[in-house]
Amino acid sequence: MPQTTVLMAVHNDERYIGEATASILGQSERDFEFLIIDDASTDGTIGIINGFADSRIRILANRERIGLTRSLNAGWREARGQYIARMDGDDVSRPTRLEKQASFLKSHPGCGLLGTGYRTIDEHGCPLDEGRIIAADLDLKKALQVTNQFAHSSAMIPRQVIAAVGGYREVFRFAQDYDLFLRIAEKFAVALLPEILLERRLRLDALTVKYKILQDRFAKLARECARQRGKNGSDFIDPGGLEPADNDALSALGLSPSNREKRSLAAEGYFSWAMYFRHHRQGYAHRNGYVVKLLKRSLLANPRVFLAQAGGRLIRLAGRFISPGRKKPHD
Repeated sequence: MPQTTVLMAVHNDERYIGEATASILGQSERDFEFLIIDDASTDGTIGIINGFADSRIRILANRERIGLTRSLNAGWREARGQYIARMDGDDVSRPTRLEKQASFLKSHPGCGLLGTGYRTIDEHGCPLDEGRIIAADLDLKKALQVTNQFAHSSAMIPRQVIAAVGGYREVFRFAQDYDLFLRIAEKFAVALLPEILLERRLRLDALTVKYKILQDRFAKLARECARQRGKNGSDFIDPGGLEPADNDALSALGLSPSNREKRSLAAEGYFSWAMYFRHHRQGYAHRNGYVVKLLKRSLLANPRVFLAQAGGRLIRLAGRFISPGRKKPHD
């Protein structure tokens, strides 16, 4: 049996799948299976993967598209490895990633979740950002209650840990990793390797970019569920609570928008990402071009929402200089 299963769910990733696949097959660690869940791709994704002709690759094909969360649940249940290493079809793992993560988990048997440092890149591989590393378990768990500290495709988790917490919860169409990580952290130690071992690609056409607002709403739901579990020992999703197909309940929580609402959410999401990169601390020179692309996407998605967002930013900026009692810049 392989030590590790690299689990990757793909859907129409032909532009990047070759680089992603090669980065796994080129790992210094050789004892792994590469389990790929094809979520009904209609492009050349699987043809590119088959071109590698590597016996470690195993493909499971969904007859119809079922989404990332359900695909990952099918994958980890099918996995043969002791450890489950996540990977996305547009990211790049550095050559020593699997070796270093497996070595750490072997020497720390109480650890239930191990991530790594990562660098965010754009479609062309240019760096945009680097993830912040928190080393101590208690500090990391505390920070995890505020925001996700792990890049999903940098995670390595013992298979028995995923089974112990029940896997991914399928009501989470977004932030499914964050909900899983919070539940793991309640029962097991968690850790981050400080070295950058993953390049996480932020694609303009990715759903997590386009629908950042939905991602944020599901993340908020994950935190609220964690709060409920901390107080009551359970939350309102498990067991027998909110179900994945309960669209009325999801709509009431703002988690299942109509197609018309999605245009507004996309405009907000693109604008929010643009502002994040515009003001973030690490100033890569080429990032301004990426910000412009995000703003254009926001404008095209919904001009009214874009103008409202931009106008609000200008009003707040002006307020800093004209608010009563505030000294003028030259005073």
